[in-house]
Amino acid sequence: MQIVGAVDLKAAEDYLPLPDGSGTVPFSSNLDYILTACQPDVLVDFTTAQATMPAVRITTEHGVNLVIGTTGLTADDINEIDRLAEAHQVGAVVAPNFALGAVLM
Repeated sequence: MQIVGAVDLKAAEDYLPLPDGSGTVPFSSNLDYILTACQPDVLVDFTTAQATMPAVRITTEHGVNLVIGTTGLTADDINEIDRLAEAHQVGAVVAPNFALGAVLM
């Protein structure tokens, strides 16, 4: 997996240094901008239920697959994720309360 961009509502810089020191990636508070500029294959979301659903709507419109580890999603949220993934022909893994490594095993 390669990180190609990052989003945070409080992003104050245009680039975010990678944790391993190998470079930087575009960084913004605007998810639509990052999806357009970086063209990711997958959005990995471990935020809050309130932030996840708006991100899902934007991300599926871009045709980007989803991995969601956010807790607190309702049955209606999960149904909407399923509907949007199907409508936009993207994959979606919703695995709240799990470590990413456990989900990928």
